Amino acid sequence: QVQEQTKLQPETNDEYLSDGIYHLNNGNYDKALERFNHLEDQNEDNPYLDYLVALTYLKKEETENCLKYLKAAIEKDNHYKVIAHNEPDFDSLLDNDEFVTLIEVEESF
Repeated sequence: QVQEQTKLQPETNDEYLSDGIYHLNNGNYDKALERFNHLEDQNEDNPYLDYLVALTYLKKEETENCLKYLKAAIEKDNHYKVIAHNEPDFDSLLDNDEFVTLIEVEESF
């Protein structure tokens, strides 16, 4: 008798977030986006979620979508400029003018 393995569906927003991050880290980008999109549908409008979606699209090599979500994260919280600047995964976009402009930090004197 073969026992069928069942993966429980996330129920809370925290479970959706954790599951999405799990799938992102394991290369299951479509499943990660599915989890993150569920949170967006639940009006989970926060910059961290936008940032995670941007990272997911970066991994899928969908630069336009990546930049759209990164821009949304930065507009909600300017600290994501620094976070993106220091994230090695984004190094592949350092020759992209739109990305460089997005993460540009104004010097304050």
